[in-house]
Amino acid sequence: MTTKRQPPKERRDGNERHIIDALEAAGAFVRQMRVGAGFDLLVIYQGVTHVMEVKQPGGKLTPNEKLTQSKVIIAGGSYHIVNTIDDALEIIRERGEYEHEY
Repeated sequence: MTTKRQPPKERRDGNERHIIDALEAAGAFVRQMRVGAGFDLLVIYQGVTHVMEVKQPGGKLTPNEKLTQSKVIIAGGSYHIVNTIDDALEIIRERGEYEHEY
């Protein structure tokens, strides 16, 4: 007898929508990923791409998120764990300024 595998439950951190709204208000393109993707947000700001995992303060990465974090870093990207709107805005502003210095 075969059992059907259930898709992951659609569970989002309560602060995620507020973080998305703030990033978009700052001018970033934000794409919310499906649950189970290994990260929550793909963010592009001033030509720089950011991978973000939104967690409530004290939240820990799942094994899949840890694997994704490793793969992103090995590929030369950056994987950020954000808890607050300020965390997310600081990341895009710092990386944007750094990446555009000549």
